[in-house]
Amino acid sequence: MEAFGIKTDAVVVHAGKRCPSSIVLCSYETGSRTIVHCNQDLPELTVKDIAKLPLDTYSWIHFEGRNVKTVLEMQSLVRESAPDVTVSVELEKARPDMQVLVKNVDVVFVSKDYARNMKFYSMEAAAEGIAKKIAQRCKMVIVAWGVKGACGRSSDGTIVTSNAFPPAGEVVDTLGAGDTFIAATIFALSRQRSLQDCITFGCRVAGLKVGLKGWEPLGEYLPKAEWINTV
Repeated sequence: MEAFGIKTDAVVVHAGKRCPSSIVLCSYETGSRTIVHCNQDLPELTVKDIAKLPLDTYSWIHFEGRNVKTVLEMQSLVRESAPDVTVSVELEKARPDMQVLVKNVDVVFVSKDYARNMKFYSMEAAAEGIAKKIAQRCKMVIVAWGVKGACGRSSDGTIVTSNAFPPAGEVVDTLGAGDTFIAATIFALSRQRSLQDCITFGCRVAGLKVGLKGWEPLGEYLPKAEWINTV
């Protein structure tokens, strides 16, 4: 991770614990993935772990919608300790209890599965409906819709969309494409670019990634992309 410029000084280390493992079964016919995950004894992050960090030195803190009660407490801690930090959350799993995680954040990322579970069947309808139904206080709602691209809604009601950008060659590895989209979009948003430019950049990076095996090749191919300087 450090070789790719990712800082690890805030990583929590649990001595003697085993690393979780995931086996991913990919269908060449449909592109679907089945993930078998095993976590024997590695604990989740705690509020105490977050409290040890110099939160006011960060510009953006992103949460996954996981253990809801703990994440909600972490969000509250960030808001109290570092009110100027931008906070975002991803709602991926189709669980209704995750709705509470949007009340203390600026930006909400929503997966297609989560949106469809809320009875929204297009990314535009999802962005509009989720903004009005559960994310009224958020500055932005961003919905990723796979091969259809992505949609974003700002707090003033403006909706923008981006097409997906398939790789130049064949699709090689879709695992982590959603995480890639979120990371790239947050990067662009943190540089104060327009919502339109940000989701388009996210779709472009995700499209590049699915044409590569894993993430490491992005370090080689991303700087060469003709659109890299759009943000």
